[in-house]
Amino acid sequence: MDINRKELIEKAVFSAVPADLRKKAHPLPIAECRQGQLRNAQKYIAEDCPPGNMVILVDGTALGTGKQGCVFAMDGIYALMENGFMGGFCCCSLSYESIRRIEIPEKKRDSLRLYHSGERYYILHGQEKYIRFVFAALSAILEALKVAAASEGYATAKYACALMYDKGLYMAVNKEKALYWYEQAALQGDTESQFQCGRRYEAGEGAAVDQERAGQWYRKAAEGRHCGAQLACGKIYIGKGTVEDKREALYWLEKAAEQGSAEASGLAERVTFELAQFRLGELEKLASRGDADAGYDCAGMYRRGEGTAVDREKAFYWYEKAALQGHAKAQYECGNILKNGEGREPDPEKALYWYEKAAEQDHEDALVQCGFMYYDGEGTGPDKKRALYFFERAAVVGRDPWVRALCGSMYGEGEGTEPDPEKAFYWDEKAARQGNGRAQFRCGRHYYKGEGVPADEEKALYWYERAARQGDPAAQFQTGYFYSKGIGTRNDEGKALYWYEKAAEQGRIKAQYYCGRRYHKGIGAAVDEKKAVYWMKKAMEQGYEKAAEACEEWKSRALAVGADIYLSEDSGRYAKALEQLEVAAELGSDQGQYFLGCMYDEGLGAAEDKKKALYWCEKAAGQGHTAAQKKVGDIELSLGRAFSASVSYEELAEEGDEYAMFQCGVACAEDGRYEEALKWLEPLANRGDAQAEYNCGVICERMKNPVMADHWYRCAAAGGHSEAKWILEQRRKR
Repeated sequence: MDINRKELIEKAVFSAVPADLRKKAHPLPIAECRQGQLRNAQKYIAEDCPPGNMVILVDGTALGTGKQGCVFAMDGIYALMENGFMGGFCCCSLSYESIRRIEIPEKKRDSLRLYHSGERYYILHGQEKYIRFVFAALSAILEALKVAAASEGYATAKYACALMYDKGLYMAVNKEKALYWYEQAALQGDTESQFQCGRRYEAGEGAAVDQERAGQWYRKAAEGRHCGAQLACGKIYIGKGTVEDKREALYWLEKAAEQGSAEASGLAERVTFELAQFRLGELEKLASRGDADAGYDCAGMYRRGEGTAVDREKAFYWYEKAALQGHAKAQYECGNILKNGEGREPDPEKALYWYEKAAEQDHEDALVQCGFMYYDGEGTGPDKKRALYFFERAAVVGRDPWVRALCGSMYGEGEGTEPDPEKAFYWDEKAARQGNGRAQFRCGRHYYKGEGVPADEEKALYWYERAARQGDPAAQFQTGYFYSKGIGTRNDEGKALYWYEKAAEQGRIKAQYYCGRRYHKGIGAAVDEKKAVYWMKKAMEQGYEKAAEACEEWKSRALAVGADIYLSEDSGRYAKALEQLEVAAELGSDQGQYFLGCMYDEGLGAAEDKKKALYWCEKAAGQGHTAAQKKVGDIELSLGRAFSASVSYEELAEEGDEYAMFQCGVACAEDGRYEEALKWLEPLANRGDAQAEYNCGVICERMKNPVMADHWYRCAAAGGHSEAKWILEQRRKR
């Protein structure tokens, strides 16, 4: 392969490059170079190139020293190069396979510019004869290498060769050669090449216009899922004009649209409309000659606006025409239009007339509609017996499990008939076997209570559990009950809790209560007070009396235990106190919420957590707990949220609570609202509160009122305030 490559490079340089350029540049095969010239070429031009890899030297020195120029080697071109993007010079190889484009710049004709793997290099500077020769030689080598690779038979190489001629990457554009290589790659199944062949035969690029060959290539590429070819196929078939051609066009356009072609999508809509328009015309001709099926289809197209604008009047006209001919589906649609008032006033009586006409032909949906209209009294007086008649006929004619379940329910409840457990079970079982959840639940009840069938607890559980798996909350509760009591199976408290919890999640009150009790006592799962409280609260909030009683009992007991430990400062049991106070707090105890907030604030029984502390104290404060309200302010103040703290204290401060007044003053001062701070602190200071007097002094000092500041410091000092005394002492020294 190396020998062949060497011969290929030599042939490209000495045969493909014009003789006048070779004469001026005087390229030398490596074998003809002098020893000194070769050594210099390797040292100055191709330092990293092994001698056996070198093919041709282009010596750019006047005396043939080999110190300038370039070397064509088997792996690439070696030259003294300037990187046009990054700056600087380098002496290395640029592989032929990575060269994307070469050119002689218009404004710098003494240099050869080469694009190599995304970077740009000036590889030669000097006399034009060398520049032009190297350009021609490189072009010839690159062309020869591409053609040689393509000739080996790989479709990708052939496509690359075609692209080279098509874009004129190393030489002038040659559309004929481009088409040749596109076609060679296309014959090997390359879809992009097949598409390019189609384009060129269609436009006459590289060959005479040939629409038939263009279509053949487009179709091959389209069958290979080429989006552009699919679009092109669609356009070709649109141009042919027949209905069959339009259908073929629509097929390809929809394929291209699926791949994201907006143009194909738009054309597909247009062709769809045209095909529908044609079909509508044909249907109207048939319908006018008395074809009821054509009339029905024609009505549907007017109703949906297919091939025409939506026209409800024409839709009803054709439906009615077909209905009068006894077309069951048309009769049913007439009923729908009249019942729903599509394009006209609703007319339940006429709707029922047409529904019954269709029902006489055992149209399942019409039978169901008749049943509902008699059940609800639409278009007639309520008649549940007649309703049951139609529902049961629909259940016999069709296989809709919902209708069968409805029949079972009506026989079970005695609607439209005397209660008939056997018929109820008959229809419920049919619907249940088709997967209807309510029917499965009722089958469970039939077997459990022995209604319409001998009692069988195992079968009852089977049906309850099937309904439960479909999410029926009543069935989930009943399944839990069966597992809890060991009915139809062995006792399994774990499964019982599982199903109770499923029902509880759907709002089943009694299930929520049972879940709360079981998690509290550890039945079917480990004791989990949080889950116990969660479910018991859910049941209580829905008004379940037993849950309310249980919650009150838990709350009192948990508060007593938790508060006793917390207040006794038994640090070894703080975790227990925290656990119990959480139960009391969750169940709404304001005192429990307050104590819990205090524990989180102080980091007792758990890591300090101001966020949780604030949450629980706010809960208690919301219930009017005074200490909690103050605690909220204290926590806010400790977090640097002075304004929020002042809001928390304000209500109690206005009621005269001295602690709240003092803290409110401090918070206002921290927030820079000095006048408001004095409003709360001065009443306390006037009563002789030394700390309040001192704080008033500090605030007056910040307000640039030294006289009042001095007054309050003296009052505080007289009351024994040490910091006030120190400040006054410092002032005397000054």
